Amino acid sequence: MVETQKHMSPVSFRVAKTSKALALSSAPSDKQWPRLFEFGITPPGLGWPVAGLSWQSALRDGLRDDAARAAHLRVTLANHLPLEAAPISPNNGPTLSFALWILNAPAVFEQLSIAADDIASLFEGWMSTVAPLQACISNSAWIPEFDRDEQYNETLYEAACDIDWFRSGLNGMLTSRAWSARRLRVLAPSLWLGEELARAVDAKLLGQMAGLSKNGSTLKIALRPEATLAQLEAALEPILPRALRDGR
Repeated sequence: MVETQKHMSPVSFRVAKTSKALALSSAPSDKQWPRLFEFGITPPGLGWPVAGLSWQSALRDGLRDDAARAAHLRVTLANHLPLEAAPISPNNGPTLSFALWILNAPAVFEQLSIAADDIASLFEGWMSTVAPLQACISNSAWIPEFDRDEQYNETLYEAACDIDWFRSGLNGMLTSRAWSARRLRVLAPSLWLGEELARAVDAKLLGQMAGLSKNGSTLKIALRPEATLAQLEAALEPILPRALRDGR
């Protein structure tokens, strides 16, 4: 199943959406493929996908011009960043969010003739060729979906933090570069931190519980088997999403 969703038209104020069922072998040659928004693999006889990928661009703030948009972003994020937070450039640049997922069930791996390690290796290989703001490999009861026209979507980790998302005014901004380059969106045993996030953490402290490697400006973190996620979370404290001021 291929679903596409365009940005809202400034003329019609309408979001164009398309949903289409295709054979897996012919999907890449279909005219919808270049406009891919979300793609799920649904085996015959099932009414839901068991694997898929999504490729989403950040939402656009069509109510403001570039200068007003940057100012609004800066003021809104101020309550959730340290006062001494280093500036990043470009602060309000657009981002792309990519997710590759599969249900963690032996029958699914067998049906698709692939192993979990193969998918992890595929993703790790891709990470070695790009410079992400952040990335992860994790096991969770969540199909990664980020902000869409009809719904804002925090990650599971963000939803569990102490920020009041409704009062914060941050809805629709979490896929912005200003947020994604400053705050960790997912806590996982395998993480990649871009230059801005890597600069904000203590590599020496992280090295006590995780293997660290660099690919250009990207820091890869691999939690050691004897260490815990709680220990990793504590070491990543400077970049965790949290309310810093006004209780929001």
